[in-house]
Amino acid sequence: MGLILTIIVMFLSTFSVTCLDQMRIVSTSGEHLLVKEGGVANISCTTDHEWFFCLWQHPSGVKECSIQENGTYQNACIGMDHMEIYGSEKFCSLKVENVSVRDHGTFMCLLNQADVFHTDRQFVKLEVASKAQLALRKGKSGIKSILELVEGEIVDLECEGRRAYPASQFKWEVSGTELVLSTEDHEPEYGSHTFRSTSTIKYTADVVDDGSTIKCSAIQTDKGSILYKDSQNMTLRITKAVPLLAIRSSNFGFLTGAIIAAVLVILILIIILVIVFKKKKQ
Repeated sequence: MGLILTIIVMFLSTFSVTCLDQMRIVSTSGEHLLVKEGGVANISCTTDHEWFFCLWQHPSGVKECSIQENGTYQNACIGMDHMEIYGSEKFCSLKVENVSVRDHGTFMCLLNQADVFHTDRQFVKLEVASKAQLALRKGKSGIKSILELVEGEIVDLECEGRRAYPASQFKWEVSGTELVLSTEDHEPEYGSHTFRSTSTIKYTADVVDDGSTIKCSAIQTDKGSILYKDSQNMTLRITKAVPLLAIRSSNFGFLTGAIIAAVLVILILIIILVIVFKKKKQ
């Protein structure tokens, strides 16, 4: 049975007869379909003739197929556990549950007309949206929730979004005021359709910002609609810089005090020696 079905699939995939009454797929669920990771995708094909054999091919090459005969449906291919075919006389749909990044790509729908070997096929691209894994850090250092700086100190702050699709767009705020002077970079992640995106700003420490929060938000949109939005915060601890003159004065005062103390010790020792010497003479 399995060998016969394999031969049928190969035959239908490579052969079609041209005639006026040939079956044709008249519509699909759309050329592009975007579904959030973990969601459910329903991909469908509609034909102008009753179909006998329906096959859906996953982007990985795995096939899910069904035979329709006398109003009943029978699975004919061993596909994936999270995929299932259902339909009606002129409609065949593939249900993909718990969608993951491995389902991103182009699916093929192939339908065979009942009684004759007329076939047609269409392709539907399934895009899988995934939420960015967000991190906020000082330069290339580790993630911190508190940033300690001295007034006037300049640092690079980086916001990073990994494993994101679509790519993240960033927004920075300090104490609720938006910062616009930032740079963004987006690069595809190896072996995946997802992106690694970064945004960097230069921040100059100001004691006015002490105790306030720097916030980085990552936003992922599709056709103007927000798919995902997340943010990371960092609390600022800014200390006032000690003037250099004050440091020098402090050091000078310490040195002067030390010299005076040393002189007093020497004078005391001299006085003691003089007294001891006089007593010995008497």
